[in-house]
Amino acid sequence: MDRAISADEASVILRGASDCEVRDVRVGHGSFVTMSFIDSKKLPAAEYFLWIYCSGWNLASRSSLLVASEDSQDRITQAISTLEGSRLESVALHYPSMSLVLSFSGGLTLSTATVYSRGYEHWMWRLPSDEWLVAGPGSAFYVDSQRADLPN
Repeated sequence: MDRAISADEASVILRGASDCEVRDVRVGHGSFVTMSFIDSKKLPAAEYFLWIYCSGWNLASRSSLLVASEDSQDRITQAISTLEGSRLESVALHYPSMSLVLSFSGGLTLSTATVYSRGYEHWMWRLPSDEWLVAGPGSAFYVDSQRADLPN
């Protein structure tokens, strides 16, 4: 069952993954990106999972833009793999644009940009409870506990 939530509630959920280790960074179909965030200080370890799709994105260092979602697949794969093993330092949600800014150890920042104002979701964030925080369509958030169409 879907449950609508506010942007403030979504921000609190996202901040739960701060200080987690980044694992299993993958480039999927086109420019889709997935990654897990593992909090090994909790027993059992808590795992969050991000799926960026139907959104533009870019990865930057402190001094330069490293890659963007419309670059070549080889360039995307090479650059996005630099996140593997880093730590997620913070997550900022920009509302109502639905953009995310994820800051990682080593000064890397992954930022999303909404490309559809209606009709499509932007990104999803799986919680340790196996529920999904879904951004979109539009500027709506909801928590879904019954998604079957998602990557693992």
